[in-house]
Amino acid sequence: MTMYNEIELMEMARDYEAMEKVALQDAEELRQLREGERIIVPHNLEHARTMFKLSSYYLSQHGTNDYGVVKKDIFAQTYEKV
Repeated sequence: MTMYNEIELMEMARDYEAMEKVALQDAEELRQLREGERIIVPHNLEHARTMFKLSSYYLSQHGTNDYGVVKKDIFAQTYEKV
């Protein structure tokens, strides 16, 4: 059995709390997407794309810092994947 000192245990606790916080933020983003709330300017575009895909939406870019949301089932009728 591995024994950890107090500092290592505190670091592990901080890491766990940070992971929990990220998971809660991701869950909140998915809730917002599912309920149709709009995210105006994603700070991390790849993360935003992943979150939209998980919620059955695509992120479409109309111009610089101008993004919209398109439901996955009608995306192919109007847009093309890039």
